[in-house]
Amino acid sequence: MFQIKKHSDVYYIYAKGSFQAVKQAKTHKNAYGLDLFIYDEKIYEGRSGAIVAGSFGMSSTIEAQVERIGGIEKFNAIIDKMISKYGESPRYLRSDEQKKNIFPPKEKDKDIVFVKDACDGKKHYYHRFHTENNINFYSLK
Repeated sequence: MFQIKKHSDVYYIYAKGSFQAVKQAKTHKNAYGLDLFIYDEKIYEGRSGAIVAGSFGMSSTIEAQVERIGGIEKFNAIIDKMISKYGESPRYLRSDEQKKNIFPPKEKDKDIVFVKDACDGKKHYYHRFHTENNINFYSLK
């Protein structure tokens, strides 16, 4: 089975001949421990940035897709072939990369702070103010 290497928290897809960072992606858990993520209703693999299941495959599990291909070894061989052809995703080449550095907040949202209340779990947004002494103050937005 493939050993997961350390990777950045930015997701990249391979499209139009290059890797492109995507902002609205989320992790897709699976039984094989593969680095999979969902973006635009498709499941992508993290090392290659390739689509492994389209929206047609969302109803079936990734495990079913792997078995349809012929098992995890064959699946990993396909991914390795894609990596040798197109290169490895920047997600693995830049393991210390942070999402906030690739997608910086807009100037108007720079001082907005998101807080989740520990007691009741409610979500709040606060606006951060700075004084001339560099002290931070927060007010409920």
